[in-house]
Amino acid sequence: MQNKVCTMTNLNKIKILPAHEAIKIAAGEVVERPSNIIKELVENSIDAGSTKITITVHQAGTSLIIITDNGCGMSADDAKLSVAQHATSKITTVHDLESITTFGFRGEALASINSVSKLSITTKTESDQTGTYIAWSFGNLIEESLRTHQTGTTIQIADLFENIPARKKFLKKNETEFRAIVTLFQALCLDYQSIHFQLYDEHKLHFNCPAVTKLIDRCAQLFDFNLYNKMIPLTELTNSLCSVSGIVSVPSYYRYDRNQIFIFVNNRWIKNIDITKAIMKGYAGQLPPQKFPAAAIFITLPSDQVDVNIHPKKKK
Repeated sequence: MQNKVCTMTNLNKIKILPAHEAIKIAAGEVVERPSNIIKELVENSIDAGSTKITITVHQAGTSLIIITDNGCGMSADDAKLSVAQHATSKITTVHDLESITTFGFRGEALASINSVSKLSITTKTESDQTGTYIAWSFGNLIEESLRTHQTGTTIQIADLFENIPARKKFLKKNETEFRAIVTLFQALCLDYQSIHFQLYDEHKLHFNCPAVTKLIDRCAQLFDFNLYNKMIPLTELTNSLCSVSGIVSVPSYYRYDRNQIFIFVNNRWIKNIDITKAIMKGYAGQLPPQKFPAAAIFITLPSDQVDVNIHPKKKK
């Protein structure tokens, strides 16, 4: 019997990737596109107690993203540590996930973003005399200094994926990426009506949404009159397990896609096909085929009944 010849070369032997390469590859799960970055950073701003959050993008976020908030800010040490992988102030053990109420908890977002962009953080706490500025270039620390800054944090992301051309080519056209940013912005505004949100496209103010007390008023800020005038608030339904509230469009209004069906569970924007189907069932026979309503549905459940760690982007 002829002996088998192993044709394995050095190229396909099993190796351990260098840490800086491994994090760039893993970043693809967290940093898929500019809207994912904005979601992660704005959720950090919400966790920091911000009452005003301003988002600025250039070229749909591919060349520049700036998030400015008036939250509690970070100390110099915390700002420097914030880009370390698995650095988080939200949990200490896996058991904390059973009662998690904050958005960020894995400590992956800033580390991933830092590895595939030029990142800078300017931040100040209320007790600090001056602010801290720290800048990195694709994971390498390049500057640390004192800066004048109000209480809160400004994070700037530039040149996304410039160090991974193979990843950058999978980004959509700027128009498509910006539509994803607008949909995210609408979801954040609907979910957090007590926060003043702003969105700038280049230097143009695209949305200005001061805090409101009623969901219908938020809809007036976000959507054109044709939709706003056709929204109906739902009577809140509550039982021992959950509560459901929201707002839906009248049957005479319809869309060609599901992009304005927003579902929130415990103040987290999610995608859930079963809930979407239930919403569509309520319109059975009232909408033309393959047409969709607009809706914002808010579901509140005990935190131990929701697994927020089941999906990399926490959206399912």
